[in-house]
Amino acid sequence: MKITNITRIVNLIIFAISLIFIYILLNKKDPIIFQLKKKGYVSCSVTLWKNNFPSKLYSYIILYDSKNNLLKLFCINTNIKSFITKSNISIKEEFIKNIANHNINFAINSFYKNFYRIIGKKHIIDFYLNININTLDKIISKFKDVQYNCYNNNDLQLIHQINIIKRLLRLTPNMVINACKYYSSIDTNISKCSFIISILRLKLLKPQYIFYEMPIKFYKQQLQLDNTNIQECLNKIYFCTRKLSKYSTRNIIIDIKNASNEARMAEKATWLLRGKNFDVINWSNNVINFEKTFIKDYKGNFLQALQLAKIFNTNTIITSYNKDNYADICILLGKDYKIYDILDN
Repeated sequence: MKITNITRIVNLIIFAISLIFIYILLNKKDPIIFQLKKKGYVSCSVTLWKNNFPSKLYSYIILYDSKNNLLKLFCINTNIKSFITKSNISIKEEFIKNIANHNINFAINSFYKNFYRIIGKKHIIDFYLNININTLDKIISKFKDVQYNCYNNNDLQLIHQINIIKRLLRLTPNMVINACKYYSSIDTNISKCSFIISILRLKLLKPQYIFYEMPIKFYKQQLQLDNTNIQECLNKIYFCTRKLSKYSTRNIIIDIKNASNEARMAEKATWLLRGKNFDVINWSNNVINFEKTFIKDYKGNFLQALQLAKIFNTNTIITSYNKDNYADICILLGKDYKIYDILDN
């Protein structure tokens, strides 16, 4: 009996050593690890589209910053007029046009070619992952491509895009198995083995997520891409991978919006923050209500945004870069946040 137990223990030890050896061997040959060691970060573009509804296009750039253990997700707004061609059409409209005339690969290549005209060729992405939403539905069980009633609102659209990419990056073991099963249907330059290792590594590292909204502006009564702020956002913040401790911890100006439909929430949050020596310049009611609270950072003050996120118990920080915005950070209080004061009694 004792000999059998000893044999089992020995076999388990050998199995564990074998797994560690295989993991080390795979890491040495993994191109994603190679890029991390070379640059300190690795980037990947993700494009999602739907066959029977080609206007449904979601696109992202994902960057993992190993120095700070940050996962940065840049949501590309494909609806906004881009002015990247002679005709006034959006990225999505051009994508649909190319699908109608050519195959999907041509449409995706054309999409990123036009996108690089905006962001500059020095930010060429290391890897790509193009997935049909029908395939994603098979990988992620009960995936719902939810539409909002006020989908023309840019914040609602952004939250929708964030929820989709979160589902893709937080695959459960069953979903990883499904991904392996349908991997041949995914257009990518990442091997199946490297993809699985990357998903497992994310689960082990547990990085802090930060989302980036593509800067936009009003021009002649319509929205278009704000190329100046896009360049500054990418160069100064997104592709900047210096240690967070080197970032400025200066005092920031805060704006608070009540998006919970509950009375006085923004006012009560204002006095809470002022009691903690934060400079709150304004509070008001938001036009649109949100289920969850989130933080919008306009100037790249991530450390301060992270501090505020802890106070308001949210894990959603969105950098919506705009150097001309008066407030540095905006807090949008959703229905999930409750705060009480003496007047409530």
